[in-house]
Amino acid sequence: MTLSDHRKYVMSLILVPYLINIKQLSDEAAIAKIKEWLSRCDKVKKLDSTYNFDYRIKYCINKCKTNRNLKPIRFEDKLHKSNLELYRIIKSKL
Repeated sequence: MTLSDHRKYVMSLILVPYLINIKQLSDEAAIAKIKEWLSRCDKVKKLDSTYNFDYRIKYCINKCKTNRNLKPIRFEDKLHKSNLELYRIIKSKL
């Protein structure tokens, strides 16, 4: 598997919490950055056309705004426990 196989996970648990609760971007700015990232991802490997990315982005933003303590998943502390495959992919690139 490759990083492109984990885009939904990265979007939900890393990008949205980072953009909303760390960078404190507006919803519109965060959505624009995520869609730009997804567009680049789509060029590498086509996105799942049956997945409603717009709905999921808004859902994750609302979840982060409701819980301002929700931070991006920590690489060393938690990612290797929650998604070992993604952890190994990222670790191999460092």
